[in-house]
Amino acid sequence: MGERMTEPILSPLIQFKEPPEAMRKAFPRIRDNALAAMADKWHREMLPDHFGQVAYTKYGFQKRRKEYVKRKRKKYGHNDPMRLKGTLEQSIRSMARISTSSKKVRITMSGAQLNFATKARVAKGYPDFRAEITAITPQQAQTLAEFAGARMAQELENIS
Repeated sequence: MGERMTEPILSPLIQFKEPPEAMRKAFPRIRDNALAAMADKWHREMLPDHFGQVAYTKYGFQKRRKEYVKRKRKKYGHNDPMRLKGTLEQSIRSMARISTSSKKVRITMSGAQLNFATKARVAKGYPDFRAEITAITPQQAQTLAEFAGARMAQELENIS
């Protein structure tokens, strides 16, 4: 079963000895741009996997109950996680608001169906949709951290 991370921590590390003043002033903007680009990369390239069969093994999604799978296959012709008719996938993939701070990046996506995953329902054995939609693998975390670090390094090199 795949590993699942619900609270990814990505820490690209760049160290400088006495950075020039121009670099010191530009760094917050460069950091925020790199984090926003990293979040956009996750949203465009990694999020789609959460809606396919691969998600059960890649992210460790909870197996659905046999009765549910049978009804879903009969009515919708598939057993893809996080998808019935595709409205959740469409709403989440079409619109995302990305915001950054000095310590984190946040992607806000709108999907009313995610409200189904209340603590009470999760306690009764229903899947935690919010945790499933935000799951990333350790390899993805590494890829994203390297991407953000490279993006920052590239922009920092352009500062004179």
